[in-house]
Amino acid sequence: KEMPVERDSKLLATQISVSGNCEMCKDRIEKHTNEYKNVEASEWNSETKMLTIYYKDTIPDITAIQKSLADAGHDNDKFKADDSVYNKLHKCCHYRNK
Repeated sequence: KEMPVERDSKLLATQISVSGNCEMCKDRIEKHTNEYKNVEASEWNSETKMLTIYYKDTIPDITAIQKSLADAGHDNDKFKADDSVYNKLHKCCHYRNK
């Protein structure tokens, strides 16, 4: 469920749901997202589980970002993290069955 949101006159944004728990999750999610072309910045909210991706003119490849996040251990709207990857996350990062 992508929802374009206007942050200011310079940056546009879209939001996606990404599972996680803690500050380590936040750092990992934002680091993986910020590596993508056309991403200016990103911010993950641990309470809402929403990742806001900020960009200028061209929307980033959201599907590729979601795949990368699942590969890093974070379930989202399109991809589920492989159990072997999820189980390697730090215990405080385990968000399933909560």
